[in-house]
Amino acid sequence: MASPFGASGSKNAHPAVQDVVQLQQLEPRETARRLGRLAKNGMGAPVLDFLASLKTRECEVNMFHYGICISSCAKNVLWQCALDLLNGMESSKVERNAVHYNACMDVYAKSAQWEMALALLGQAGSKAKPDAMLFNACITACDKGGRWQVALQILEKMQDSHVDHDLITFNSCLSALSKASEWQLAIALLASMPEETSPDTISYNVCINACEKSGFWPAALLLLGNMKSCTVPTATRTFNGCIAACGGCLEWQLALSLMAEMVERRVEYSAVTYMAATAACGRNWQYTLSLLSDMASRSMADLPTYNSCIARLSTNWQVAPLLLQSMEEQKLQANEVTFASLAAVYGKGLHWQAACRVFEDMSDREVLANNVVFGAVISACEQGSSWQSALKIWQKMSAQGMQHSTICMNSCLGALEKCQQWTLALAVLEASQTADEASHAICISACSKGRNWLVSLALLQHALQEQLPITEATLGACIKAGEEDKEWELALEIHRSVLDAGGMCAASSYFVTIGSCGRKSWQMALSLFQSARTSKLLDAFICSAAITACERHRMWDQALHLFAHMRTWHLEMNEMCCTAAMSACEKSGHWEWALHLYHLFESFAGQPGAVARCLLIDAFSAASLWEHAFSTFSTLVSMGFEADAVGCSAVLGACERRGQWRQVLALWPQLQDLQWRSHVSDGSEGFQLHSVGPVEVTACLERALENQWLHGYPLLPPGEDQLTHGLYRYVAGMQAMAARELLGLVAEGCSVLDPFCGSGTVLIESCLSGRSAIGCDLSPLAAFVAAQHADVEDMDLQAFEAAVAQVVRGTARSPNPWQQLRESIDAFGDNAVQRGLQFTFLVASQASGDEKYLQSASKLRQAQPEENGMNAAMRFRGTARLIMARLRSLRAQSRGRAEVIQTDCRDLSLTKPVQAIITSPPYPGVYNYLTTAESAAHILGSRPTDAEKSQEIGRRSRWRSQSFEEFAASWQREQEQWLQACHRLLLPGGTATLMIGDGDRDAPEDGGYNNLKSTADAAKRVGFRVIATSTIASRRTSPSDRPKGRRRTEHIIHLHRPRSR
Repeated sequence: MASPFGASGSKNAHPAVQDVVQLQQLEPRETARRLGRLAKNGMGAPVLDFLASLKTRECEVNMFHYGICISSCAKNVLWQCALDLLNGMESSKVERNAVHYNACMDVYAKSAQWEMALALLGQAGSKAKPDAMLFNACITACDKGGRWQVALQILEKMQDSHVDHDLITFNSCLSALSKASEWQLAIALLASMPEETSPDTISYNVCINACEKSGFWPAALLLLGNMKSCTVPTATRTFNGCIAACGGCLEWQLALSLMAEMVERRVEYSAVTYMAATAACGRNWQYTLSLLSDMASRSMADLPTYNSCIARLSTNWQVAPLLLQSMEEQKLQANEVTFASLAAVYGKGLHWQAACRVFEDMSDREVLANNVVFGAVISACEQGSSWQSALKIWQKMSAQGMQHSTICMNSCLGALEKCQQWTLALAVLEASQTADEASHAICISACSKGRNWLVSLALLQHALQEQLPITEATLGACIKAGEEDKEWELALEIHRSVLDAGGMCAASSYFVTIGSCGRKSWQMALSLFQSARTSKLLDAFICSAAITACERHRMWDQALHLFAHMRTWHLEMNEMCCTAAMSACEKSGHWEWALHLYHLFESFAGQPGAVARCLLIDAFSAASLWEHAFSTFSTLVSMGFEADAVGCSAVLGACERRGQWRQVLALWPQLQDLQWRSHVSDGSEGFQLHSVGPVEVTACLERALENQWLHGYPLLPPGEDQLTHGLYRYVAGMQAMAARELLGLVAEGCSVLDPFCGSGTVLIESCLSGRSAIGCDLSPLAAFVAAQHADVEDMDLQAFEAAVAQVVRGTARSPNPWQQLRESIDAFGDNAVQRGLQFTFLVASQASGDEKYLQSASKLRQAQPEENGMNAAMRFRGTARLIMARLRSLRAQSRGRAEVIQTDCRDLSLTKPVQAIITSPPYPGVYNYLTTAESAAHILGSRPTDAEKSQEIGRRSRWRSQSFEEFAASWQREQEQWLQACHRLLLPGGTATLMIGDGDRDAPEDGGYNNLKSTADAAKRVGFRVIATSTIASRRTSPSDRPKGRRRTEHIIHLHRPRSR
């Protein structure tokens, strides 16, 4: 047999092989012994060469020689050689036994050759009865080859062959099921294991891993409980699997409790334990930071763990510098993955400036930027709409001779497209060699926004010539590039180009063109529909576009005809087509046909969804068939569909027109609830802006209002931090990006006053932009929080860190950990470090409660956080590290200083006037700020007095207790008082920019309290001149759309204090 490693007898052969000529007279036992010696040393090539030389010299070769060689192939995973040797035994008439088959099967198992293993199992069965070892190796091959079904079939074959199973058999099958995430089958197989082969730790670990991959943590914990009851030893890997299963579903409390159980059971942590636990903590960064600190103390921290944590930061970009600093403390060198993750995190947090500084950090650490890092930074610039920076980085790549990736190019194009820089986008596209269909789509969209239909059409035609896939969205964008009243003409031109190119997007072109032309003429839409039929390109989407065109022009009979013939044309009756046809009938008052279509869809396609039922409700309601409408609505709710306010309102209207007041009263609370939920969940609700004044000023005011609405309450989902620079969640507050825009109206280096500083956002933004700032607030909680956020006292962070370690000492074993923390903090005395500890306690205790943002005093409660000592200590320590990270970041970037005074702004006195005022004063009757401050009285040691509460401006309790006229009079008086104080504290020639909002309660004159008018009037009376105003309001104008919590109208007014003549 020729050796696969070279000719036998070569000069480079192993010495044992070269001695074969002298060993020809030796007995086979001696040659087998020397062959075994080579195999024992792991020498695969010399073993096979030795065997080949023996056969060439016509020495006796028996089953022992072949057995040694096949085993050597198993060690070196040479399955093809093993197969050749096994087949060579038959041609050499050497008897094969179980040892040879098992050795060969072992090779197949190690190399995952499951098909060869199955064939060998059948071959061995025809020669002799296979044993458990042979079956086990075959199952292992199937496991490694990802064939769990075959593994179970072999297990069944073992039973049929009366071959005894052993623990290895079951564990191999469980491993195959685990890798395929078949956790149900794995648990079933585990439960079916006989008593003589009871599951061991490996069996349970494999099943727990299967549950972890499927994200089914309850089953993983159940298996862990079974291990305890069956006294099966648990290992680190056991708990790691359970923690990872909890982490996949962000069940961080369970993950931390499992870590505590590991300590109780004296099971060692591993790096995987920490990685799984940090993943489980999600956005609970106090715990994550504490875990990383503990991991570092055990010398287990590694680069992949930190990179993983950074990648999961999402919009919490403020934590990133802390993680980077912690890496340096552990002497871990950040790599390209680290910095790419950092740039991505900064991008998600709309902090593209920090993303650009990543290159400086990489240069300081001598890490070279690759395509991934450049792509992440450019993507961050795209998300921040900074096309200049994106283009500059793109050019930097070219200057360094780097090949632009498609991702980098598309991110750069995206930034240019957002800012309507279509000429630059075209230049980037032309200079690139890696453009794809997405690149062309972005450029077409950019040209569309600039109404450059000729360029859009040329780009589309070029993409068609290159045979790039064209999406419906791209075709739609190209059509929108034309003039609004002539879009249908451009649509037809684009459609002709698509058909001429003969591309794969002809059906999509029909869909988009019918939709565009259908707005102009339903006859044109039907003509294109017939053309699609003739071209055999007709599908359900094209049919839905034609039906929608008929529905738009109230051609209900045509829509009905198209829908009824869909089965004739072998098209699937989807709900999109059904609802469009039903809408056409409903708009034309034909409720009978709408009902007929509903039943037609039900009979051929199954149960219609919520949209079809709502249309049916509208049709019944328009015909005043309140019983049918009420019944359909009730069925909709009972089937678990999410009812909407429109459907409920339609039913209520039908009942009202028929005098069914009992049903009206029953539906009214549900309608209010639905209106509230639809508002909170609809983040894309339309708004309108109205401004008066110089364009250069109003543009800034409008951007600030848009940022306030995009990033402020109530739009952010639960769990998202509001962008106010704050760790402590304070009611209301101007958003950071809004304050940043308003500071653009103030010259750099000027002093800024915020007389209602709240949590300190204006102060921080002023310091970041190189301006000194003074803030004051009547609320002791606001003044305290603002001072901590703005780093007023310049606290010694080393002393603070040592104090944190001292405070949490012994807390893990305390039955009342939060009480012990508070007592330990009180013992520090009155100094900056103690106030830092108090602030840490406030933030940590707020986050450990129900994590809901309490908006009013009526909902305020001081529930003691329910956490065990270990969790409380971890949360406090993690919060402290987060605060230190924020302060270090602020100190590194700040170019100004801030001061905070706790007083009523009407009593404020300064050593010298300021040059600008930026603030968001209380809105009329919205909050009781001083009552809310009572929530922190237990840690601050002071409680607002009744006299102080009575002096609060625009207090909500007064809004509720007084008549509208009484409140309006007191509100006007208070406005003049605080505006007079601002006028006094402002230098002549200075400006005051105020963000204000309307009240909650309706006024009898116009349906709402107009705070802009009252503020402007008060400002003029005290001596200000109004420069500009801007208003943002919801497009929902009905007074019934103004329940509490819905977006109220907000304004910004820009004032100027004239110089004395």
